Amino acid sequence: MEAVLNSYQNLLKEMKTFKHIVFTRFDVHCSTKQDKDWLKYRFEIFKKYTLKGLLNQTNRDFVLWIRYASDFYDEAQELNKYLETTGIKCFFTYFDGYTEKGIDELNKYVEGVDLVLETRIDSDDIYNPIVIDEIQKQEHKESQIFIYLDGYLYQESTKKLWNYYAAGPFYTCVYPTEIFIDKTKKKLYYSFLPAVQTYEGVDVREMTGKRFVVVVHDKNCTNIRYNKNDVNAPNMQSGSMLYANEGSQINKGVDAILKEYSII
Repeated sequence: MEAVLNSYQNLLKEMKTFKHIVFTRFDVHCSTKQDKDWLKYRFEIFKKYTLKGLLNQTNRDFVLWIRYASDFYDEAQELNKYLETTGIKCFFTYFDGYTEKGIDELNKYVEGVDLVLETRIDSDDIYNPIVIDEIQKQEHKESQIFIYLDGYLYQESTKKLWNYYAAGPFYTCVYPTEIFIDKTKKKLYYSFLPAVQTYEGVDVREMTGKRFVVVVHDKNCTNIRYNKNDVNAPNMQSGSMLYANEGSQINKGVDAILKEYSII
């Protein structure tokens, strides 16, 4: 019995406690500066697709971190009020290009655990309902990234669906908590992203299964730049490392996939 207890205690010492954060942003590092009308439109896209996907997660043990450009503070408060009705705990930070206001509250939230899992998603894309649970069931350690490469592309204007391969941004970074809460150390810790697959010393786990949907809509930042809402626009090829082509269009079982992601 003593040997069993010792074995169990050793196992507990090896287990890493963590908190899980889903990160997204609005008009930060966007190539084309947007106005408040664009932001309101983007909020609706976020609620229609990204947020719905998070609300449908089979595991809701996570918090949402939303970063805004500082000049959209008032508009962000409106979204915050809406999010309070959903049951998802949310932290807002405001970035002016140099400093990030509100980050102290998020840092306090993660205090006391060994690791922070930061799952990233653009504010107009969708994760499969099992993603949070799937990531949390993995064995976690420092210098580790979980990345999804296979998913779908959905073109809102045509209701068409494609198979899709993406070199990013559907990944989860594992941070030691003391690194996560230190701005300088955090920046250096994963400064090589998104080229994570070729970086030595990093345990990159390529997750299997199709687990995301990229949504193409009228006001993607890159679509505005090219003035196109076309799956074959330049930004849908080499410009963003996202690939879809005519031969990969899905013609059978589309409704079942769209229902799985609560698009219809």
